[in-house]
Amino acid sequence: MGDSKAGRSSIAKVIFQKMVSKSTKLLGETSKMESYDFKIQKIEFKLYDFPARYDISDPPPNEQMIFKNAAALIYVLSPQSDLIKAIDNFHSIYNYVKKKNTNSCPIFIFTNKADIDLTQPDARN
Repeated sequence: MGDSKAGRSSIAKVIFQKMVSKSTKLLGETSKMESYDFKIQKIEFKLYDFPARYDISDPPPNEQMIFKNAAALIYVLSPQSDLIKAIDNFHSIYNYVKKKNTNSCPIFIFTNKADIDLTQPDARN
């Protein structure tokens, strides 16, 4: 979960599907919840990618079960994020997950800096 243009889908595709990071610029905005099944060695898990404009206040029953049973949640921020809006969104998600989750789900905040061009002199300062 996270902000629009923060790179949630791009991160997942680069890490778990071995997509070349330059190719992620071709990905469109996530418009609906998508799920991916993964197996790394003997560990199987499902990753859910939610749209940035996801309304956590009243999720449908199948998505309520996702939050209830989640083993972890990652919230992705971009350096270009509107911090006040991001904090409000994160706070809503945090409160919902802490109230509904039965697994004491840890919540991580990941800052994605992939959009910064480090070849530009002003980006290095």
